[in-house]
Amino acid sequence: MFKGPVRRARASGRSVPYTFTGLVMVALLAAAAVAGNVVWNSAPYPSADPDAVAQRLKARSDEVYDDFALPEKYAPGSGRVDTSAVTTAD
Repeated sequence: MFKGPVRRARASGRSVPYTFTGLVMVALLAAAAVAGNVVWNSAPYPSADPDAVAQRLKARSDEVYDDFALPEKYAPGSGRVDTSAVTTAD
C-alpha cells in the first residue's frame, strides 16, 4: 500500500470576508432591535394645552408681522369649523 500526500480541505479566499460581513450584519440587526425596543418602551410625548399653544403661535406671528413692518395685523377668524352638510349660498 502506497500512501499519497495528505490533502487538506481548502477554504476559498472569500469565506473570511463573507463571514465578517455576516457577523457585522447580525451585530447591526441586534443593535437595531435593542434601539427599537428602547424607543418603543420610552415615555410618550407629554400632553399639550391647545390654548397655550395657540397663544404662543399668535404671539410669534405678531412678532413676525412687527419685524416685517406689515401695514396691519391679520384678522383672526372665529376658530370654528363648520362640519355640517348644509351649505349656504351667498
